[in-house]
Amino acid sequence: MIRLLNVEPTPVPGPPPVPIDEGDGGGSWFTFPDWTTILGPLPRILKEAGEKMDRVTTAVSDVMSGKFLKDAIDNLVIIWADESYSPLYSVFEKIYLFTPRIAEIGFVRGMWSVISLLCVIALIIGAAVLAVNVIRGKKDMKTLLKSFIVCIVSTMVSLTVLNMINVIINWITHMALEGIIGTTEIDYTSLSGEEVLKALIVGVDIMIDPSYASHTLGELLAAQGGIIALILHTIFVIFPAYIIKVLIILTLIAMSIFIGFWIAYSAYTGKLEVLVGYLNMYVRTLLAGGLTSLHWAIFVKAQTDYGAGKGIWFELGLKPAVAAPTSVCILMVVLFFLWIRPLWRAVKDPLTLNGGKAVESVGMWSERASKTLHAVGQRLGSTAMQQRGLNFSKMATRMKDAGKRMQESRTTLGQRALSKISGGTSEAIQGVRYEQPSNWAAEAGTIVSVDSMPVQFQGSQVMAAGSHEIAHALKPAGFQASTMVKVADKERADFKKLLVTDDFKNKFGQSVTYKESTGQLLIEGSQSKAVLREMQSAQFTVGNVKAGHAKDGLFVGNNGEVETLSSLEQTKEAMKVLKEKLPAYTKANLSKADASEAHKRILKDSARFPWANKLQMRNDGLWIPESLVEQVRPVLEGLQKTGKHQVRLELPKGSAFLEKMMQDFQANSEHTDLVASLEANVKLNHVLVEKEKVEHFKKAYEAYRRDRTPYWVNRSGKIMVVIDGVPVEYGKAPLKGLDMGSFEELQKEALRKHADKNQ
Repeated sequence: MIRLLNVEPTPVPGPPPVPIDEGDGGGSWFTFPDWTTILGPLPRILKEAGEKMDRVTTAVSDVMSGKFLKDAIDNLVIIWADESYSPLYSVFEKIYLFTPRIAEIGFVRGMWSVISLLCVIALIIGAAVLAVNVIRGKKDMKTLLKSFIVCIVSTMVSLTVLNMINVIINWITHMALEGIIGTTEIDYTSLSGEEVLKALIVGVDIMIDPSYASHTLGELLAAQGGIIALILHTIFVIFPAYIIKVLIILTLIAMSIFIGFWIAYSAYTGKLEVLVGYLNMYVRTLLAGGLTSLHWAIFVKAQTDYGAGKGIWFELGLKPAVAAPTSVCILMVVLFFLWIRPLWRAVKDPLTLNGGKAVESVGMWSERASKTLHAVGQRLGSTAMQQRGLNFSKMATRMKDAGKRMQESRTTLGQRALSKISGGTSEAIQGVRYEQPSNWAAEAGTIVSVDSMPVQFQGSQVMAAGSHEIAHALKPAGFQASTMVKVADKERADFKKLLVTDDFKNKFGQSVTYKESTGQLLIEGSQSKAVLREMQSAQFTVGNVKAGHAKDGLFVGNNGEVETLSSLEQTKEAMKVLKEKLPAYTKANLSKADASEAHKRILKDSARFPWANKLQMRNDGLWIPESLVEQVRPVLEGLQKTGKHQVRLELPKGSAFLEKMMQDFQANSEHTDLVASLEANVKLNHVLVEKEKVEHFKKAYEAYRRDRTPYWVNRSGKIMVVIDGVPVEYGKAPLKGLDMGSFEELQKEALRKHADKNQ
């Protein structure tokens, strides 16, 4: 269809006016008529008629093309959308970005007061009964009394604590909004609901530019992406956000009002999963609220950057406002797993708030994390990380199992109380049987490590071409030709008596140094022959005589061997002089084969070890300059590294006999090699055994257990032994016994298994 143009009508030129000659007489007998006077308003009427006809033509054209109908529908949809948004603005203003202070809501405070008062009264009654029992001597109830007192205080301050948490969460949220959006001059708590929603469309400009106030939310949405964007935003952004936020606030209100009930219920039933379930849901609810606020901040920032011509959305050419519905759908999926599904499970189990499942889930994820930590530790060769991974795995497995038991909705508290009152008769009637652990040494995992063999150094020797070089170097420094003799072991006591005689002192006292621990006698200077003759005349064996040079108790043999017979300062100074004159070496305590191989490897890699050529490989071993010991030691230890594979064996839960068993193993000479391969952790109740010795340990462990009687201790200190599935009071701990820990834990496990069996 061809659209008609709106063209102004062109006036038709009329005849030229005829001049009127008025003459002297005041006028002509004939005057040409004025056509404008004759036609009157007709030209104006014709012009207006043309304009109206043009408008009619345009309207008919719009109707025929559908534009008129489209504009009418768009305007109608915008009006309907704005009308549907109006009731929601108050919610977005008050609760969308920040959590209201629940404790300051009058209705919540009133309901909490009533319920908490009733719960406190119930807890006080229970505490009073427990206090009477404790006074009467039932000390095992003292712990339970303390729990009731803690619950009373917790109930009374619960609303205040929750309100403080709300304040902290709101402060964190405000800081997060400022950090993400990048503005500090905006007070996000004062934004209206309409501004909160408009910010998703326009960005931060909506908060600082007043010109946007004249446009409705529907108009802005339609301008950004058309009527389809408006509809999508309404269905997938605004309404879901409204519903989620209302549910979050209603959940927080309900949890605040009834917190006293859950505390009291946990105190009376002994179900820890109640408090776990409450904390789980409360934290999840706060996280859900925080995620909605972060989602808003991220998209406001994205829209602001897009308007400024920057950011990833601008590079992609995609308006954030158009992509918002998709992002909200993703957010809903995250919230479903994070909050909606756990909330539904908690609603179906209102007494415990599905706390058992929460504990099981934490245990399951912790178990996976611990296995990852253990694997990373093995890859990095970190024994400490592997140990932590196995410890974490042990705790995670117990947590997971505890969560499963919690979900069984059974507690043994009442049955144990009945058993205590009836002296165990109730258990006998039910046919409860007690069992010893089925697995006495459970393999929890392996520890793989690389150990460096420690390298020690022994002896001291100077390296010289011969005795002449030694004499040439040391005589100018005050060293004298000397002799060293070793006194026989059986003669040392008598020789000591000879040394203290006045005659010997007067003859040789200044030139003789004696080291009693080794029997070494150093004779300095020219007195060597005279001393040896004196010893022979006194019937002492003169053997193992070494010639060399000495000074102040320091002897250097002609073969380069160095011996220190004194710890005096003069001897230390003599050693310094020796090291200055001749290079001093010490020998690594390696076998000849290992020393030779290490020397070859170091020489081969001499580019890394510039001191490689200074090492001396001799017939008796590898000699290293004493000045290089600290550099050479780690290299030699690295060459001696060996792989070490240990298996971790967990002893029965709660048992306390590991320390005693290790002491008995150490006292038994048959287990000397086994003990050397064990690492016992008494605190965590496990043993690390070298893989090659696992079977040896299990056999020794089984033999140790076979000769001993397992026993348990109850809260009253009584010794209990299980005989034919029945716990029997034993009087005192057996001389050959195995301390298995708490009898109450054994009783709890027996009652649980009995309940599982009969279900």
